[in-house]
Amino acid sequence: VQRDSAKKGSQATRMRVRKGTPIQSDVLESMGKINTGDPAVLEDFLVWGLTNYPAKRTMAVLWNHGSG
Repeated sequence: VQRDSAKKGSQATRMRVRKGTPIQSDVLESMGKINTGDPAVLEDFLVWGLTNYPAKRTMAVLWNHGSG
């Protein structure tokens, strides 16, 4: 998972979500501020995820509540 929040002072994070663990312990890296509207950021995440966590089946979910 790559997560970025619109909250002031928040940082984007990458995490491996595991059943039964607190979300804070699943964070693998803090990325600082990123531009999630940049297609290169999405490409970087997809390459990272597919390289580090190969699977028989994959799915990309782009989710945004938006702020306006």
